[in-house]
Amino acid sequence: FIVVMPCTTFADTFKIGERLRAKIKRSSGVSVSIGVSHDDLLTDSVYELLDHADKALCEAKKCGRDKVLTLSNLGGIPSECQL
Repeated sequence: FIVVMPCTTFADTFKIGERLRAKIKRSSGVSVSIGVSHDDLLTDSVYELLDHADKALCEAKKCGRDKVLTLSNLGGIPSECQL
């Protein structure tokens, strides 16, 4: 599903995603992977915005699941997987 949060900073969007992930895990034991995107990441269209979120979600699953990831605007690399 998609959550749209207008008038929310990128940092706050990421924090809300993390709180949502943790609350679902705590209340149900289900792990949740979340991909975050924001219009500050130099997107040209809503489709590109959704594509960034989808790529971050796929990478969150590849990086061990139960994570909130975002694509950095430097090369489209998920921020949490840059080690």
